[in-house]
Amino acid sequence: MTFRKAVEVLAVIIILALIVFAVFRILNPEDSGSGIQRFSKTELLMDTVFEIAVFTEDEAEGNRLLREAFSEVRMLEKTLSRFISGSEVDNINQAAGENPVEISSDSLQVIKEGIYLGEVSQGSFDITIAPLMDLWGFSTGEQRVPTPEEIEETLLLIDYTEVDINEQRNTVYLPREGMSLDLGGIAKGYIVDRIIQYLESQDVETAFVNAGGDIRVIGNRPDGTPWRIGIRSPRNREGQDLIAVIPISDQAVVTSGDYERFFTSDGIRYHHILDPSHGYPAAEAISVSIVARECMAADGLSTAIFVLGPQKGIELLESLPGIEGIIIDTEEKVHVSSGLQDIVEIR
Repeated sequence: MTFRKAVEVLAVIIILALIVFAVFRILNPEDSGSGIQRFSKTELLMDTVFEIAVFTEDEAEGNRLLREAFSEVRMLEKTLSRFISGSEVDNINQAAGENPVEISSDSLQVIKEGIYLGEVSQGSFDITIAPLMDLWGFSTGEQRVPTPEEIEETLLLIDYTEVDINEQRNTVYLPREGMSLDLGGIAKGYIVDRIIQYLESQDVETAFVNAGGDIRVIGNRPDGTPWRIGIRSPRNREGQDLIAVIPISDQAVVTSGDYERFFTSDGIRYHHILDPSHGYPAAEAISVSIVARECMAADGLSTAIFVLGPQKGIELLESLPGIEGIIIDTEEKVHVSSGLQDIVEIR
């Protein structure tokens, strides 16, 4: 690893830790006085900060739950990350244009969800976006602005409809050499959902998982009130830390913003949320927060709706039952779906 790369990685870790801290100030519950304690653990996984917190009276039980939950996260990362050699996603990408690859039910479920989100968003979410991410350097840390010719050529490899799934054989096939999957837009959400499922199977009644801003909670806070999730102000004007607060119970909240990963070239700011239709960063929103029952759906939709922009994004939200959202456009105007208007606190 070069010195420059090491510095960039350290900077990302620090930024992610600060994001988690900002959210935690909202999540942190008051002491209920019931003897229930908070047990939590944080690790750097999936290129982000994972925090899991459970609330119980039994310290040994709390530590066991955290230990087993993080073991599950590490196993799923080795399955779903395209950056880990020998992962199932890496195997699919290496075999592009050659042969189908047999995969686990975890990978199959995430890939199927990715294709579904591509369909409902009319291609604004595309799990075959990896070649574009690599071209811009968002995958490598060596960011640059590609030439129009490079983008045009790479766009030929971006098409989620070409992903060939055989559910009888549990195989996935990318039909053209150079195609590759990137499940980063939904894999974190899937892992969060799996951890929540595990904790619920252990009769946990109060907990939260925060994967770098992909948040899902179990129940209410120990004092019986809903969790309060803070939505970061994208531009942090005049020291304003949060732009909105959303109360949730047994739900997930995921935010995608143009401030998460970006670089500046010739005075122009380029962020990592690329529009699969033209290959450049999406240009109509600066932040999108999605509230849903499951984190994987919220994760993918936050990206899809960011690409769609406020008008089409709100239209999509209103068409999906049980899904709500907040979109902040490039003029910092806040757009709220109908199901959140009476409960969200805009600051």
